[in-house]
Amino acid sequence: MNHEHRRQWADWYFEDQEEYFFERVPRYFDPIYDFYATGKLHVPKDLCFDKFMAELRFWAVSKSRMDECCSPFAQYCMIYDKRGTEKDHFIGIRCANLRRRLWLILEGHTHSRWWKVFEVISTAFIVLSISALILGSLPEFQVPQKTEDGQLVYATATYPTYPNSGGGMTVESRTVVREGGEQQVEMTEHPVFTWVENLCVVYFSLEYLVRFLVAPRKLAFARQFLNVIDLLSIAPFYFEMLLWLVEMTEHPVFTWVENLCVVYFSLEYLVRFLVAPRKLAFARQFLNVIDLLSIAPFYFEMLLWLCGISGENVRKVRWAFLTVRLLRVLRVIRIAKLGRFSPGLANFALTIRKSKKQMQMVGVVMITVVIFFSTLIYFLERDEPDTKFTSIPATFWWCVVTMATVGYGDLVPLTVAGKMVGSGAIVCGVMVLALPITIMVNNFMQVVKLREEKIVKKYAQQHGDHV
Repeated sequence: MNHEHRRQWADWYFEDQEEYFFERVPRYFDPIYDFYATGKLHVPKDLCFDKFMAELRFWAVSKSRMDECCSPFAQYCMIYDKRGTEKDHFIGIRCANLRRRLWLILEGHTHSRWWKVFEVISTAFIVLSISALILGSLPEFQVPQKTEDGQLVYATATYPTYPNSGGGMTVESRTVVREGGEQQVEMTEHPVFTWVENLCVVYFSLEYLVRFLVAPRKLAFARQFLNVIDLLSIAPFYFEMLLWLVEMTEHPVFTWVENLCVVYFSLEYLVRFLVAPRKLAFARQFLNVIDLLSIAPFYFEMLLWLCGISGENVRKVRWAFLTVRLLRVLRVIRIAKLGRFSPGLANFALTIRKSKKQMQMVGVVMITVVIFFSTLIYFLERDEPDTKFTSIPATFWWCVVTMATVGYGDLVPLTVAGKMVGSGAIVCGVMVLALPITIMVNNFMQVVKLREEKIVKKYAQQHGDHV
């Protein structure tokens, strides 16, 4: 830039001192001066966003020069960028303005009062659901399970038997008997927890449904990781409803709570789906898939009930009984729904994906080392009196706990050679688990840095700024 251009750019020029004068606010110019002096652009938190943007445009400084440590500014750019991008997807669809407003609120693309309310309610339901699942497993909060006619259900155990003739193995079910000769009653969680679970499922279902309906791109919405988690968190409930088993019947209070939660989550998902401008992209987002799967089991089980498949009939299908028990455990994945409100969890998920090769390496090495040390400890300890190392698979748990340096103490080697093998397992576990941790930490830092740079550069490109 020559002298004439500088004179046109400056407000004043003092010929006797050969100085250019720019009538700018010093507070907003200080970051610009530091940028030319150090090469790094930092944004003070007390500056007005729009005025600082005008200052950057005046001095022809690109927003992509922003250092990644200025996260509040980068987050503002990300929100502003999402608003502009999603606005194009709502053009030409029904109720575009309403669906776009709901989309911005439900997906956290705006820090409005309604988003804060939605965030607080969703977080409360997640905490409530996980708390009910944990507390319901405590003996203090369990009640005896009864049949439809009020009879107690006694706990049974399945044992393999080998007949003297025929050579085949059969399976025999026996009632569990306590030490005093009393039959053990099957316990189930208190009805209150069932109500809480139903209430949470209804909420999560409605949430997922509304978000899916308002999503402009259904497929992209369904494919998003957090949306898949949302769907998986409610899917077991609907599947269990379709496999209505007498053995797993909960107290009516918890059933009503669970149903209420499912209704809420269903309505939420439906509304989000209806207002979404791109239905397919919405349905494909991972978090939306999670929302859908988290409520699907409820409707699936209800469908079986409507088809006349009662608990007595389903009880005869052993695979269905076991499937329901396993699916009930999947409720805990609802805690992953918190990733929608936490950028840190999102960065962690990207770090895991980027560290996939390292995790595969750790998995292969862990399997090899576990088999090796389990085999050694089994042959060294199996002849000891009252040994708990009864088989090689039974020693897998001991080996994993030992390599992780946890040491619960439920399985302990007694021989000198066994203790030496245990020491070797500890050393190998430290080496195997410590090496990929540094790589994952480095990947996490790269993910955070790249994400911030991508946000700022994308914002600058859309606003015609220099990159």
